[in-house]
Amino acid sequence: MTTIDLPDVLLDTREAAARMGIAAATLHWWRWNGSPDQPPALRVGKRSVRYRASDVAAWIASRESKAKPPRQPA
Repeated sequence: MTTIDLPDVLLDTREAAARMGIAAATLHWWRWNGSPDQPPALRVGKRSVRYRASDVAAWIASRESKAKPPRQPA
Protein backbone atom coordinates (compact mmCIF):
# COMPACT_ATOMS: atom_id res chain seq x y z
CA MET A 1 0.00 0.00 0.00
CA THR A 2 1.31 3.44 -0.85
CA THR A 3 1.07 6.45 1.38
CA ILE A 4 -0.20 9.77 0.17
CA ASP A 5 1.40 12.94 1.50
CA LEU A 6 -1.47 15.14 2.55
CA PRO A 7 -0.89 18.86 2.74
CA ASP A 8 -0.42 20.26 6.22
CA VAL A 9 -3.60 21.53 7.85
CA LEU A 10 -3.85 25.32 7.81
CA LEU A 11 -5.18 27.08 10.91
CA ASP A 12 -6.56 30.59 11.12
CA THR A 13 -5.30 32.93 13.84
CA ARG A 14 -8.04 31.95 16.29
CA GLU A 15 -7.41 28.20 15.85
CA ALA A 16 -3.62 28.56 16.07
CA ALA A 17 -3.87 30.71 19.19
CA ALA A 18 -6.21 28.19 20.84
CA ARG A 19 -3.70 25.39 20.21
CA MET A 20 -0.92 27.57 21.60
CA GLY A 21 -2.91 28.50 24.69
CA ILE A 22 -2.75 32.23 24.04
CA ALA A 23 -5.25 34.89 22.99
CA ALA A 24 -5.75 35.45 19.27
CA ALA A 25 -4.97 39.13 19.91
CA THR A 26 -1.53 38.13 21.24
CA LEU A 27 -0.73 36.16 18.09
CA HIS A 28 -1.96 39.06 15.96
CA TRP A 29 0.21 41.48 17.98
CA TRP A 30 3.29 39.28 17.55
CA ARG A 31 2.71 39.15 13.79
CA TRP A 32 2.08 42.89 13.57
CA ASN A 33 5.30 43.71 15.47
CA GLY A 34 7.40 41.06 13.71
CA SER A 35 8.26 39.11 16.84
CA PRO A 36 11.00 36.59 16.03
CA ASP A 37 9.58 34.12 18.57
CA GLN A 38 6.39 33.03 16.81
CA PRO A 39 5.42 30.31 14.36
CA PRO A 40 5.71 31.35 10.71
CA ALA A 41 2.54 32.78 9.18
CA LEU A 42 1.32 32.33 5.61
CA ARG A 43 -0.55 35.09 3.84
CA VAL A 44 -3.21 33.36 1.71
CA GLY A 45 -5.08 36.46 0.61
CA LYS A 46 -5.10 40.20 1.02
CA ARG A 47 -6.22 39.92 4.64
CA SER A 48 -6.15 36.18 5.34
CA VAL A 49 -3.34 34.67 7.39
CA ARG A 50 -2.92 30.98 8.17
CA TYR A 51 -0.52 28.88 10.21
CA ARG A 52 0.60 25.34 9.41
CA ALA A 53 -0.47 22.98 12.19
CA SER A 54 3.00 21.41 12.13
CA ASP A 55 4.63 24.84 12.68
CA VAL A 56 2.34 25.50 15.64
CA ALA A 57 3.15 22.06 17.09
CA ALA A 58 6.89 22.72 16.64
CA TRP A 59 6.52 26.11 18.36
CA ILE A 60 4.76 24.44 21.30
CA ALA A 61 7.46 21.75 21.51
CA SER A 62 10.20 24.40 21.52
CA ARG A 63 8.49 26.17 24.42
CA GLU A 64 8.27 22.91 26.39
CA SER A 65 11.97 22.21 25.95
CA LYS A 66 12.84 25.64 27.35
CA ALA A 67 10.64 25.23 30.44
CA LYS A 68 12.43 24.41 33.66
CA PRO A 69 11.47 21.12 35.30
CA PRO A 70 9.50 21.48 38.53
CA ARG A 71 11.54 21.66 41.72
CA GLN A 72 11.64 18.53 43.79
CA PRO A 73 10.81 19.00 47.46
CA ALA A 74 13.86 18.70 49.72
